[in-house]
Amino acid sequence: MNTALRDNISGFAEQREILRTQGNEEGVAAMDAQIASARELIGPEAPASDESMNTALRDNISAFAEQREILRSQGDEEGVAAMDAQIAAAEKLIGPEASAADIDRGEAPSFDNEPIHVDGMPSSDSRLQDVLDHPDVRSALETSWHNSQVDNPINRHEEGGWIISDSQTGESRTVPVSSGVRDGINAGDPGELGPNESVEGFYHTHPNPESDEIGQSWTQGPSDTDKAWSDRNQVPLLVRSADGYHIYYPTPG
Repeated sequence: MNTALRDNISGFAEQREILRTQGNEEGVAAMDAQIASARELIGPEAPASDESMNTALRDNISAFAEQREILRSQGDEEGVAAMDAQIAAAEKLIGPEASAADIDRGEAPSFDNEPIHVDGMPSSDSRLQDVLDHPDVRSALETSWHNSQVDNPINRHEEGGWIISDSQTGESRTVPVSSGVRDGINAGDPGELGPNESVEGFYHTHPNPESDEIGQSWTQGPSDTDKAWSDRNQVPLLVRSADGYHIYYPTPG
């Protein structure tokens, strides 16, 4: 373990020099903190216990993730790659079981008691709020939220799809779309509809917390861009975020 930590210190020192040459004082300070933390773990005599070592490594992973986001926002691809390498090295030290349990997606959440926030007035034929009780729609929403990796500050991203209703049978189905990015998703189109089917709405996740690991604020409900898309296409929106569900009904065109 100590050998690996010394290797980490060398990696931190190299990254510190890159950040220093770029004039990134915040990044240099972050690397100094990681070097000090690793040196403290090695200690002058006896090594730290596995439990305390893993706790410190998890803290390091969180710090790396924060620094990675700063570098990403600055367009520093080399710095982002270096942070990815440090995260991978720390995860390897923790081990596969601890890594998967502590920093991966976690358990799929239940949303039975999640609040529903409604903005706008539904049309006379809208069933969007009723559709939330449909088992297949419920399952799709839960899966999308889980797959968004909301607990992973590096890989969290938007997931979503279309909600289709059949006026004859009263049944509903979902049409998932390709995964999006941290702050957006491409709705595409719902595909071919049956003779009695119509689009009930488009759902997607907002996986970022209200204030993320580096203090950046994120909108929990539909963003202005979301609402503009909804108004333009006259398609209601259903957004799943950390504070529950948000339904937006478009302003009549």
